[in-house]
Amino acid sequence: MPIIAKRITEAAFAPYGAVISHQPGVAIADASAAFSGGERAMQPVLEWVQLTTSVALPTLVDKVEHHPFSDQTFLPHSQAPFLVVVCPARTDGSPDGEKAEAFVVPATNGVTFRRGVWHRSLAPLTAPSAFTMSMARTGRGDDTVIAALDRPVEVIAD
Repeated sequence: MPIIAKRITEAAFAPYGAVISHQPGVAIADASAAFSGGERAMQPVLEWVQLTTSVALPTLVDKVEHHPFSDQTFLPHSQAPFLVVVCPARTDGSPDGEKAEAFVVPATNGVTFRRGVWHRSLAPLTAPSAFTMSMARTGRGDDTVIAALDRPVEVIAD
């Protein structure tokens, strides 16, 4: 059964992380989790990601990733809205694609995925697009875990 990509809200995204936005009349948006890592992830990473391809809805998601040692933050630099697909972990730690949720994030917002949250890789809805990505890494090469979903999840537009 397909899932509908709904507009992101702080409340709906709260189980997975935080929405970063400028509040009315406030010049600075709080992205304080940008380098949040555990004791093992002490190496701050700041990358500028430029993508030349986009994702069109409907789309199939067949794999997801998570970062076991750090939160991960994406801040858009272009006017490209982007798609966020997240799912909780099962009791064994694997991704539960049957409980996946999808959100459309306007270019005026960023997101922070909480440590360990399964999510699709960065997916702009228009191209070209650019983002700043930040997280903390261990430096051991074990900072990103990729897993296939039991069944692909179809994401459709609202």
